[in-house]
Amino acid sequence: MGGSRLYQKPYPPEFDFISYPVGWRIPEFVKFNGEDSRTTWEHVSQYVLQLGEAGLNDALRVRLFSLSLTGTAFSWFSSLAPGSILNWNQLERKFHDHFYSGEAEVRLLDLTSIKQTRDETVLDYFQRF
Repeated sequence: MGGSRLYQKPYPPEFDFISYPVGWRIPEFVKFNGEDSRTTWEHVSQYVLQLGEAGLNDALRVRLFSLSLTGTAFSWFSSLAPGSILNWNQLERKFHDHFYSGEAEVRLLDLTSIKQTRDETVLDYFQRF
């Protein structure tokens, strides 16, 4: 298969060899899809709380993060360049940069409800949009 590409994780391979804390089990993470009303800040806070003791280890935070994602958000994580994530702060920053859209996160529904008024120029409408 000449042009096929194998998936490579965005974090260092050694992250996969870090052991979980004794007796720790992977929780049923609340999933973030990037399309609902939850903010990235809410998701990260909840994710870290759900990790519990495992969240104290930077490599485990990074390694398990994809399990808290679904849909578009999981696709985003899967598309990160191999070896591009070296620590949790870097992953969290990239996550916020990609999915956080400002003070009041705007939903697609909000954008589609904006209509051009009768006497509004296209330029004015576009700037308001």
